[in-house]
Amino acid sequence: MNLQEMQTPRTGVQVEERHAPTGSERARPSKWAILAIVAVGVFMANLDSSIVNISLPSIATAFGVALGGAVEWVVIAYLVAIASVLLTAGRLTDMFGHKTVWLAGLLVFTGSSALCGAASSLPVLIVARGLQGLGGALLMSVSPALLTSAFPVRERGRALGLNAVFVALGVSIGPTLGGVILSAWSWHGIFYVNLPLGLIGIAATVRVLSGRTPRHAGTFDPFGALVLALGMAGLTAGLSFGQGLGWSSVPILGMLTAGVLALLVLPLIERRVRSPIIVLSLLRHRVFSSALVSLLLSYRGTAVDARPTHAGHRGAAQRRAGRSFWLTLAGSGRVDTGL
Repeated sequence: MNLQEMQTPRTGVQVEERHAPTGSERARPSKWAILAIVAVGVFMANLDSSIVNISLPSIATAFGVALGGAVEWVVIAYLVAIASVLLTAGRLTDMFGHKTVWLAGLLVFTGSSALCGAASSLPVLIVARGLQGLGGALLMSVSPALLTSAFPVRERGRALGLNAVFVALGVSIGPTLGGVILSAWSWHGIFYVNLPLGLIGIAATVRVLSGRTPRHAGTFDPFGALVLALGMAGLTAGLSFGQGLGWSSVPILGMLTAGVLALLVLPLIERRVRSPIIVLSLLRHRVFSSALVSLLLSYRGTAVDARPTHAGHRGAAQRRAGRSFWLTLAGSGRVDTGL
């Protein structure tokens, strides 16, 4: 027992003998330290989904390409990579543990951010952005699991709500911060801003996070992961370029058709494997399905607000581009954290 009551023979006063904490109790990291580490990774991953948009005119000018052409892939490559591997990254988390996947995500994201900032050509920048999206997918997939394993059941709702605030903060501050960096420096700083945050996150992860997280036995489903990636990549790219290339153009119809067909075939594949990438039975739960619809509508609202950042306004206009996000951020913070 940790507490033992003893009665002294002379005074009859009861005292408590406290045993020293066990090794596992001393080694368990603080839940608030884990929350801070998650905040760094989630903030960076979502920051780069919006901060780059406003720098497209500067990037196009630097590489001598037209705005609205291939330079759009600087944004789209990041989103396609995240959409393609996010769910697969969650399965890898089950297999290899939280710390391994989280640390890999930080390393890939930070390293690719340096590559983006140092890119000497547009193709190099696009490839580096794809790698950055891969790192972002690893971070986003494991962050909820880190929080639910660190916080007790009664506090998990608030912890996940704070996680949503970090997501909204990263998305909302992107256009404003991007405008400030472009006004003071150049488009290279859009990517270099991740380096100090990433290095802090890596050091804190190595020092704080424990590698003793539960792992679920099972095999990896490479064919299902490939089909899912093709489906999500086709839909994401098709919807992103549809307005620019024309919804009836051959490339857009091809991407959308391939994406829809892949996602239609995916359930047939997943029902036949022992360890599927997606557990389709979860969609039958009303709470889970309602949460997905709510999340989709929330991100859709953010996407509508983010579109003006592609206009490439300079100076004060760039800084004003992000202000419309803050009302959404304040509202979501109060709702998600219960404040």
